[in-house]
Amino acid sequence: MLLAAWLATSGCGIIGGPAQPTPTPDVFAALKQREEQLKSQGKQLLLEGRFREALAVLEQARVFAPQPDPELDALIEQARRGLQPTETPTPVPPTATATPVAIAVPTINPLPPDVALGQDVFGQVFLVSVPANPAGGLPPAQDVFAPTEQVGLFIEAFSQHVRLPFTLRVFNRDSGILVGEARFSIQPPPTPTPGAPPLPPPPVVFGDRFVWYHTGGELPGNYRVELYADSTLAVVLDFRVTQAPFPTATPVVAATPAPVATLPPPIATPRIVVPTPLPGPARPPVLPTPLPPPELAPGPPATPTATPTATATPTATPTPTPQTAQQVLTGGIPAGLAYNPGIDRLYVADSSGVVWTLESNRRVDQPPFRVTAERPGSIENGTTDKPSSIAVDPTSGLVYIGLKRSEAIGVFHGTTGARLKTINLPSRPTKVVVNSTLHLLYAILPERNATAIIDPSQPTPIIATASTPQATDLLVSEDGRSIFVTHLTGELSEIDGRSGELLSRVALSGPGLFALTQANGLLAAINVPRRQLVVYDPRAKQVTNQIDLALPPAAITAGPLTGTVYVLSLSNPLDASGPPQPPVLSNFDPASGKSNGIIRLTDRAGQMSQSPVGLPGDDPNLMSLNNAITVNPFSEVVYLINPDAGRISIAAPCMYPSLSQTPVGERVPRPDWLCPGG
Repeated sequence: MLLAAWLATSGCGIIGGPAQPTPTPDVFAALKQREEQLKSQGKQLLLEGRFREALAVLEQARVFAPQPDPELDALIEQARRGLQPTETPTPVPPTATATPVAIAVPTINPLPPDVALGQDVFGQVFLVSVPANPAGGLPPAQDVFAPTEQVGLFIEAFSQHVRLPFTLRVFNRDSGILVGEARFSIQPPPTPTPGAPPLPPPPVVFGDRFVWYHTGGELPGNYRVELYADSTLAVVLDFRVTQAPFPTATPVVAATPAPVATLPPPIATPRIVVPTPLPGPARPPVLPTPLPPPELAPGPPATPTATPTATATPTATPTPTPQTAQQVLTGGIPAGLAYNPGIDRLYVADSSGVVWTLESNRRVDQPPFRVTAERPGSIENGTTDKPSSIAVDPTSGLVYIGLKRSEAIGVFHGTTGARLKTINLPSRPTKVVVNSTLHLLYAILPERNATAIIDPSQPTPIIATASTPQATDLLVSEDGRSIFVTHLTGELSEIDGRSGELLSRVALSGPGLFALTQANGLLAAINVPRRQLVVYDPRAKQVTNQIDLALPPAAITAGPLTGTVYVLSLSNPLDASGPPQPPVLSNFDPASGKSNGIIRLTDRAGQMSQSPVGLPGDDPNLMSLNNAITVNPFSEVVYLINPDAGRISIAAPCMYPSLSQTPVGERVPRPDWLCPGG
């Protein structure tokens, strides 16, 4: 089935009649109200002498405080003093004249760390489980440990035999109590002062690269590590110790694709997963006849991959004449795509702050969405915002757009384009994903090394956060109960979709993991610098395939009808012996690693020069192309951002002869405007 006709302007749609924009709720007022409720509860607990419970409630109130609250700080300090044991006074001999010095109780440092100083002094710093052979390879960073694991702090400067003074403090975040401290000094220890607290012991060193304040595991709970350069806080890390031993998956990673004997038994006919059409407007009984896309022309067979197979050569066809509809899509470089199968509509967010909509390969003839910054108090409030990502909920028809300047997610009506709500975030989002099963949103916050879990229906939308350092992509599992996150370090995390609890973390490849998709129970990810397509079985907890690519990959998606994956690859003009090659869209069977060929895309300059990306005030480093490709689940027509042309390109399974001639490929719809012979 192809894209359906545009909804009538009478207002009928998956949401109802045209909705009037509702005022954005005052998020800060809701936060302040919640803070006051928790603060009142904490005062009552203090009066009852329940100091530990009071401290937990007051610390939670601090999370909701929109600005510093001296009264709240005083209550927290009162609760901590109440937790300290009461000292029994010791009779002082009449001849004693010295007055004992009051020892200050260490507390978690509320000041932000000096990140620049930490980078200059210590280099890279992260927590790991110290391996049995500390002198071996450097293990990946961790933030969840088992009680039996030896936690260690890797300090790059220390591992390079650079000895600088530092202090290491470890606090229990639940109670705020200091559980351990260690100090490294290059000077002889000073003479202890009578009555002064004892000096912290030196750190324990494992393999001359990892340091910690003691030998042995930690009790279950939540902890915070503070690393000081002399007396200045430079690094802060949070970690958690679970109740049970942490399950560690050991993926089977081979330099070449796994032998056929070790792969799952081959299936004669791949399982076809066809989504159930959502209730909504009736689709047209016949296929539309849109304008032919100018971008696509079949190319030569794919270069050999890790599992070489014979690939049929696509029949050359003339390139259609460019159409106006293809040129108006991109006032700036497209920043993201989202497709709503319920109404057969494609949404294109471009970097100029405009969201276009498409039906039947044509622009919907209505004013596009205008995205402006709406964050009271911001110097950019009211200016054109910068979309970083776009997602659509097919069950409600709402469109969610990640906004960099507002540091928020804008919620828009899917047919009228009216802005219904703004969800403020603590920092700029990149990838935004909808979980239609749990009715939740997820947003990667790279500046916080976290992913926000959002319930848009709640007055305080952020219901939990998950620690996702160096996250590059995110997708929802097939059952909706968990989310998968790829990390630039080459790791894959599975996280509980509601609580943010880390369920597992495994290494898929070396550094450079960028984007992720899932097909027929398998996960497929691309590694850009290694030019690899990595296939992972989450049930068996192992890597089943590593496929080498001819060009660096840039985006990936899965075909729900064929069970194959599509990989967009771009040439690197800085690493080429000749002229840059045009972008290509490759197709692979993830189970066997077989290549079904490539499609060449145009390399015309398009409107790249007109893009406003890079203007003062914008951060091009946060421009993410992770949702640069999407698919129609009913026809498997693929839409992708062609960065070299600054426009949208379109492909279909019929354009891969070796795929279209398979039993599953023959059952896929063949739109006549893309497939010769219809």
